[in-house]
This record gives sequence, structure tokens and C-alpha cells, in this order.
Amino acid sequence: MPIICLDTGVLSIYFSKNVTKEITLLMTKIKLKQVEAHVLKPVLVEVFWHLCRVHGIDTAKSILLSFVNQVPIEQVELTLPLIIKAGTIKCQIPSGLSYIDCMCIAYSLNLKIPFHTTEKTLKTIPTFILQRLKVVEYRFG
Repeated sequence: MPIICLDTGVLSIYFSKNVTKEITLLMTKIKLKQVEAHVLKPVLVEVFWHLCRVHGIDTAKSILLSFVNQVPIEQVELTLPLIIKAGTIKCQIPSGLSYIDCMCIAYSLNLKIPFHTTEKTLKTIPTFILQRLKVVEYRFG
């Protein structure tokens, strides 16, 4: 089964009123366990924050709890080597990417898995990193 890493943007599209066909198909594959989705725990924090801004704390809590209980995602803890690799990437690209993007990129590189993202600034990543990163990009509908 293929393994992928999801970023905040992909989950934000999933929770939006305008979920795209591509994200619906991806989430169906995850639910059917045709794809194993890894989500870093800090990504879930950011997703909660986005949901909270739109729906309020209680609804955000309910949406996130339903998601983690009903969708078979692998919640990934940060390890010291991952923290160091993500920090190194952030040092190399100080203004281009968020900390969470750097964590997801580091994780994807470590496992050699595709990074599913909505991030538009990936072109700012140094070529030696970008050449090793498998990226699947999505756009908001």
C-alpha cells in the first residue's frame, strides 16, 4: 500500500465547503485503506486552528475528533532527528516555507514518500532538496 504525507492545506480542502474531486478521491482511498496517510501531529494543531477560526472551538473539536476517529491516518510524533532535519531545511529557506511545511518535507524525505500539499512556494526549495522530494500538488476549489 502506498504511503503519503499530508499537509495542512490538503486537510483544509477536505474540511472546506468546496472540497475538490481530487481530495474526495484521495480521502476515499485513505478510508478504504488503499493509501496509508501519515499526518504530523503539528499539522493537526494547525488544522484545528483553521477550523476554530471558521467554526468556533466546540465545532472545531467535534470535526477534528470525528476525523481522527473515522479516517485511518497515522499520527506522527516529532522525533529529535526529524526536528533537526526540519530545522535545517528552515535554515536553508528562512522565508519561503512555514515550520510545518519544513517538518512535512523532512518527514517525506526521510521516508521517501510523496508529500501531498497545497504549498505554492516549493520552488524556493534548493534544487538538491527538491530533486529528492516527491510532490503531489492540490489547489483550492
